[in-house]
Amino acid sequence: MRNKTKYGVYLLRGQPFHNGHTSIVNQILKDGRVPLLVLGGSNIKDKRHPLSSKTREMLIRLIYPNTFHYQQVKVISLNDYASWDEWYSKLIEKIEKTIGGDYVIYTHEKEEDNKNFLFQDVEYKNSSYNECFKANNIKLVYCNTYYDENNKVVSATQIREDIVYAKEHLDIRVYTKLLELNFWKDYD
Repeated sequence: MRNKTKYGVYLLRGQPFHNGHTSIVNQILKDGRVPLLVLGGSNIKDKRHPLSSKTREMLIRLIYPNTFHYQQVKVISLNDYASWDEWYSKLIEKIEKTIGGDYVIYTHEKEEDNKNFLFQDVEYKNSSYNECFKANNIKLVYCNTYYDENNKVVSATQIREDIVYAKEHLDIRVYTKLLELNFWKDYD
């Protein structure tokens, strides 16, 4: 009988890919699952989304290269959409096209990510997008949120704005590559 691969799907922006993201990917690997990283916001280029999907994948591959041990880490990108129904439909379609059906969603919840939204004709108030998965009976694995030395959630916004903070919360390979790419060119 053939052993069926089990996947852990992780949705992130990765603007840039920081140690909090790494901790979740490592949890997926520790759980014996193959990570599928879904890079959101691929159709957006602004202050919150300065890196292209291609660049974000390149940064991820610095930590999880296509070597024997990490060759199964998969990375795909997904656009943002006007409605949550369309986003969810496109996400599930991409996941199933890429890996098939045996997966769970790895996630964490941060208060600052909660939104008001309409999904499948239900209005959610101050809720996480995880509600979309719960409504469709997709299993979620909640991971610990990654905190900085001040017991605050590591902030990608602060990483983008503060090179000193960035150095503390990025893998040195990612930090070095971002320096090479002049990522903080406007940093004083």
